[in-house]
Amino acid sequence: MTLFADQENLFSMKARNLAVVLFGSLLFSVGAVQARSPLGLTSQAFEEAKGSRPELVHFLQGLPKGADLHNHLDGSVFSEHALHSASQKGLNYDLVENQFTSADLNKSVISLDALKQSSVHFRAFREAFSIRGWKQSSGSGRDQFFDVFGRIASSQISEGMMLANSIRQANAQNIQHLELIAPVVPADVQAKFDIALVDFDINDLESAYTQVANLISQESVKASIKTRIDGWENEGFVDVQNQQDSASVRYIGYIIRVIGLRDFFIATASNLAAVNADDRVVSLTLVVPEDLPAAIADFDNQMKIIDFLWQKMGQPNLSLHAGELNLEDATLDVMKDRIRKSIDLGHSRRIGHGVSIAWEQNAADLLRQMANSKTLVEICLTSNEAILDIEGRDHPFDLYRKYKVPMSLNTDDEGVSRSPLTLEFVKAIERYNLSYADVLELARNSLEYSFLGGSSLFQAGDFSKLVASFNRHDFIDGELSSEQQRLLSNNPKLQAQVKFERELATFEATFKIRRQ
Repeated sequence: MTLFADQENLFSMKARNLAVVLFGSLLFSVGAVQARSPLGLTSQAFEEAKGSRPELVHFLQGLPKGADLHNHLDGSVFSEHALHSASQKGLNYDLVENQFTSADLNKSVISLDALKQSSVHFRAFREAFSIRGWKQSSGSGRDQFFDVFGRIASSQISEGMMLANSIRQANAQNIQHLELIAPVVPADVQAKFDIALVDFDINDLESAYTQVANLISQESVKASIKTRIDGWENEGFVDVQNQQDSASVRYIGYIIRVIGLRDFFIATASNLAAVNADDRVVSLTLVVPEDLPAAIADFDNQMKIIDFLWQKMGQPNLSLHAGELNLEDATLDVMKDRIRKSIDLGHSRRIGHGVSIAWEQNAADLLRQMANSKTLVEICLTSNEAILDIEGRDHPFDLYRKYKVPMSLNTDDEGVSRSPLTLEFVKAIERYNLSYADVLELARNSLEYSFLGGSSLFQAGDFSKLVASFNRHDFIDGELSSEQQRLLSNNPKLQAQVKFERELATFEATFKIRRQ
């Protein structure tokens, strides 16, 4: 049936042809107007940039990217940062152990000057302190990845220096916000919880909670947590305080999966106490591989503990690593429910990795649930490639897209992987043929689903609908109204989103200027 089939008696063939030509001319005119708009021109420039990786990197460097929501603070350390710290601490380098040491010089321990002067030793050092070693040797990416963290610790680099480096990395890439996975609970607070919990029974969590309940709101506990984070920021912000428009920073505490259930209870309670004590601590997560025997054996009870304490301690935001699994290291029985239980029992509003989603029981129902509940998946392409050997078509990126599950791109450990967020965008674009609109959605998702406090710039998560107090012209014209500034004053999420949209408008306007 043709476009005019229901009106054959009204049009001659000649008239029909003329109408089609006119209709086509109208579409061409609309397309030409769109192409001349900043958005159309930027999209066109983006498609041209996809022709080569250097050109795509150049394009993306200037693009605002929103947030990196999944980045371990110690994993953000590049080998260069570790070397700088070791130099400040007066350490040497152990060629056998591939780490820094305070031991005296001998046949296997050399000075850092000697390390830097030897191309052979320095190359080996850089490979030992990142997944370069895996790439160069074709060995186990997983083993190489996790071995790096002990080597980084040997440099005695402080959390404050790690923070400074992370912020500088973010500022260099036009990233508006960071949520860094970090050890937010001080040792003295951990010790108090340990002393208080005299008796623990997984079947009597109420009794366990009663023993530690007074610590959760204790002023000395809150003060210790705040002092710890103040110390990081007092050191870390020194190097970046003069840089305008620095990325905002929040912290996610972590729990090691393979500790005993009593210690897991203590770690969960103390990390949730940190969330309640300081607005800069916004969530907690679980770390170390899910396929380790203890992690498998205790998973259900760990979810039971998280569920119980989440209910008791204000139902805070949670973002759990889940589904970071493959068939080489885990069985189907293990992979059948890790993501679902992390959401349903662990109350996770964001899922870190989620690579094994296709192996979940009733995966289609779970995907629809995640889409409807707006459970974000923190996609970490380079990390999944190195640790799990999963990339390209083997990765569920397109499956999540098909079911409209919200996603964001993240580095996981940009120093260990030597893959900053810009490169994560490059890989996603190249592997999944993303459009400019797709890229903006990923960037906007990262701020929309961040755990920054306050209300959103958008209505019900629809990026085409701004809240009533804002319109698109506000991001181009410069000054915001007094009412808009009032709304921004106590709303960190709105601040980050408005900052992103204004920087995006500036970025897109440059393409209009270039084409004129």
